[in-house]
Amino acid sequence: MQTERFSRRYGCAFLATCFVVIGYWFSVAHAEEMVLYVADGGDLTTLHSTTISEMTVSGTVLNTWFPPECWGEVWSGQLVYDGQNLYEHVLEQFHYVTLGGVWLSSFQSRSWDGYGPTLRGLAWKEGELWAAADGGDLFRIDTTTGDLVERIELSGNARGLTWDGNTFWVSDPNAHVINRVSTDGTILSTISHPAEWLIQDLAWDGTYLWAAEDHYD
Repeated sequence: MQTERFSRRYGCAFLATCFVVIGYWFSVAHAEEMVLYVADGGDLTTLHSTTISEMTVSGTVLNTWFPPECWGEVWSGQLVYDGQNLYEHVLEQFHYVTLGGVWLSSFQSRSWDGYGPTLRGLAWKEGELWAAADGGDLFRIDTTTGDLVERIELSGNARGLTWDGNTFWVSDPNAHVINRVSTDGTILSTISHPAEWLIQDLAWDGTYLWAAEDHYD
């Protein structure tokens, strides 16, 4: 069985373009000058190593490197660009790395009121690191201590996450939708997608919403 990863670009509520990346699990972060950073978590059948690739928005790979601390491991982490470098979430660890893959620092994510949510997609909101949790909520993370310091409650599930400068975008794999969400958790608009798409992560490039998708043949 072949596993394909599609990165799809959305205008307001329609598919604008897509390209295909072969791999297993998948995250996408947008950087400047129309560049995407894409994480491939490896292949569970062959246990090949994780890579992070620098790509153009047409899918051309410019550079590829192994993330720190993950050499030889299957990885299902997430990425977000903070305007200078990348945060990557691996299991319960956050790593801060340059765009060339040089490790800068690490911290461990903590619990919220005794509850340790499984964190998924990441977003960078005006100097703040946010993460979507499997239970459907969004959490703000202290990048010094790893503490979860703020919570936005959502209805439904949450997987991919990004910030467009005014609102969050959150993918809900159970409902097969991508929701635009206000900072108080109100759903403002919804993009529906086919049930066979599993949207793993989201990125905003200033104009378009990018969705990284698992697709199985």
